[in-house]
Amino acid sequence: MTLSELKSARATAGSRYAAALTELRESLVDLAALDAALSNRNVDANGGEQRTFNLRKLPESLADLEHAEFAPSLRVRLADQIAVARDGYIGGFAS
Repeated sequence: MTLSELKSARATAGSRYAAALTELRESLVDLAALDAALSNRNVDANGGEQRTFNLRKLPESLADLEHAEFAPSLRVRLADQIAVARDGYIGGFAS
């Protein structure tokens, strides 16, 4: 591989990495929030706890996966994002 090809391959890998992290964060937040909304008795009086993540074991953020160039800022607290999304789902629920 030439230097130019290596740089191009790195840029492609970096873009893929950034996209994968975005999808991971968004899908994790959505799934945890939907699990919490479906466990809410105001949403489903007959429902129960949904199988979900062990929220105590989730990392506070995805900061350990940061990359200086392609994913430099992943320090947003997952619990905060989950709570906002959950509240949005419950607030928008119509029986």
